[in-house]
Amino acid sequence: MPFMLSAQFNIPVLDFGIKYQITTKGYANYYNLSQYNIQDAYFENNIPSFGLRIGANLKPIKLKVGFECLWNYKSSHSFDVDEYFPAYDGELQFVNNEFIAVGAHPDYTLSYVGSVEQPWELNGYVSYNFFNQLYVNIIPSITRTKIERTIDSWETDVPVINITSEGDFIVESQDMVMQRTTNTKHTTFGFNIGLEYEWWQFVFNITAPLISLDTVNGEQSTYTTLGDAAWTDLSGSESIKKPVTLSVVFLIL
Repeated sequence: MPFMLSAQFNIPVLDFGIKYQITTKGYANYYNLSQYNIQDAYFENNIPSFGLRIGANLKPIKLKVGFECLWNYKSSHSFDVDEYFPAYDGELQFVNNEFIAVGAHPDYTLSYVGSVEQPWELNGYVSYNFFNQLYVNIIPSITRTKIERTIDSWETDVPVINITSEGDFIVESQDMVMQRTTNTKHTTFGFNIGLEYEWWQFVFNITAPLISLDTVNGEQSTYTTLGDAAWTDLSGSESIKKPVTLSVVFLIL
């Protein structure tokens, strides 16, 4: 008799599978990375992910709940751009009753070096079975991105302190290459809606972002060719636009 009573309870079914996910496009304009207006290839390409899904299938109330841990296996990317500027004698202009060369400079090279790492993504999900094998999903998500970059720029009239032969300090203006190094960590919190179709051991899903909020913290270091340095703390948050994702899950259990 106790066995017959316990059999009347509906035990949740374990929802466990392997997931493959890919974005429909890259994170175009996701981060402003380059002063040269060069869109980095990493953000132009589709971003693939691979991972696990684990949860519970509550069939009596037509719900599935759980979480997913995804590895973005193409997340590490580095880039290196050099732009050479030949020497320029300037343009003669008549200023203060005399001709002077304006805009003259020696030859110099500006470099843009950086790397991006976005190794993982963690999702939760709540799916409701509203018709046959179709489910509607609510999916909160979190991702972490680390960006390191070094950008050179040509600066004019930079104040420089020099010491004369008599030991006096004087302030002069010089043109020079300025180097800025920025290290930041971005945490993106997302809230997505999806549509899911289950067929045999496969679950096909399309997901669109509703809200994506990016928070950033880090530091920017600025160096001159003379060895001067300054540090600035970086923090803030902003809404961003992320792409639609497609995925398939193979259910093992």
